[in-house]
Amino acid sequence: MEKLSVTETMKQNLLTATKWLNFLNILWAISMAFCVLFSIAIFFIPIVEDSLRVVYALVYLAIVAIYCYPLRKSFALAKKTKEAMNSDSQEALETCAACYKSILKFFGIFAIVALALYAVAGIVGVVIMASAL
Repeated sequence: MEKLSVTETMKQNLLTATKWLNFLNILWAISMAFCVLFSIAIFFIPIVEDSLRVVYALVYLAIVAIYCYPLRKSFALAKKTKEAMNSDSQEALETCAACYKSILKFFGIFAIVALALYAVAGIVGVVIMASAL
């Protein structure tokens, strides 16, 4: 069985992908900063009813808190990929694979939780509609 090797073309493709990943990470971080600012604005500016302001602000802050982990892993992935391709470091490449796995695992679990919440909301909606009849 032949051992896995990384060709120069693969290195160039990964380095190009890393540049795009860094760009997307920066956009992601900026959008999270806007969410924090928006949650502060919702909390202090009387746009909506007082009781809802706190809820909206906390929801936006929760979203930012949830997305901090994959953003941190994504920055680490970009950094370690560049390091691995420039230094031919097996250890850095293994770290890349671990970061990649962590990001995909996070979004997989997140998708499962979201689908479960949709299912529960659908069941609750049907029960409420049925009881109203």
